[in-house]
Amino acid sequence: TVRGSEFAYTGDSAVATVGRLRLNDGFTVDTFPEDTLISHNHFREIGIRGKQSSALFSALSCRTSFRSNVAYNGPRAGVNINDGFCGGHVISRNLLFNWVRETQDHGPINTWNRAAYVQDDGAGNPTTTPKWTRISNNFIMNGPTGNRNLGNLFPTVDNDDGSAYISVTSNFLVYGGAKNYLGNDKIWEDNVIAYPDRWSGDPCAQLWAGIGHHFQNNTCVTRADPIGLDSTVEGQECRIDFGDPTRQRFVAMAQNNTYFTRGAKWSFVCGNATSADHTFTFDEVRAHGWEAHSTVRDEADATADHIVGAARRVLGIPGGGMTLLRRKAGQDILSE
Repeated sequence: TVRGSEFAYTGDSAVATVGRLRLNDGFTVDTFPEDTLISHNHFREIGIRGKQSSALFSALSCRTSFRSNVAYNGPRAGVNINDGFCGGHVISRNLLFNWVRETQDHGPINTWNRAAYVQDDGAGNPTTTPKWTRISNNFIMNGPTGNRNLGNLFPTVDNDDGSAYISVTSNFLVYGGAKNYLGNDKIWEDNVIAYPDRWSGDPCAQLWAGIGHHFQNNTCVTRADPIGLDSTVEGQECRIDFGDPTRQRFVAMAQNNTYFTRGAKWSFVCGNATSADHTFTFDEVRAHGWEAHSTVRDEADATADHIVGAARRVLGIPGGGMTLLRRKAGQDILSE
């Protein structure tokens, strides 16, 4: 357990949990950390020398928990889950801001997975399926300082390079949205996303292809494209063909979301069966079963009080003015 400590001006990562396997075999060896708890700590000015550094760097570890920490000012991710071994990690109730100040193509929380590992399934049997990692009730903001002329995506939660079995739920994400690059089995649910387009024009969620992906019950206020979807597992192009059932299953399912956009307009550009830059409309994707029970409203309807109230709800903070409540029967309810 690492608790109640302060880390400042560290040369590299502040806390690292790092294991060692026999190639990809984590079932017949026990040379890796398990059930490490990092809570109620203060991290700032991380990575003065090493730039591939984080408040928490976790590699080849089981069930690492990062809870109730305040972490800011670093060159790369604040929390980096370096691989898909074992899983069962919990990242919850943290305040993270001002990360990715000296690098690009990353987020304050970053997950990777580029290999299949064998681990214990909890009942003494080998499995290649890790436990779900849960990212919940965090307040994450991109900025306010550092490298902001990125020229690429700048998400708050970056599920990169084949990440799998991850739930991103009930977070308040400011100046950056969600990102998925390939992989499988990820859920983004009940998040409040405020102006993800602030730095790089990002959508609420950029979800490249993968099976078992769901973006649902989220609220997003944006001045750019609301979402990016794709069905190409190559990851180097964008194409959605709703007439091709083989490809269609790789498109992340979006539904029951509330979007606040300029002029209540909703569209995104991706190739289809006949064009490399087709503009998909809200009505078009709904006709194929996507964005069922979702609504689009004018950005002007989302006042600062509404956004703060919604943030209080997902973060579990009592009080606040007008609150954007949970959806009921496909409708948003604004109340005092």
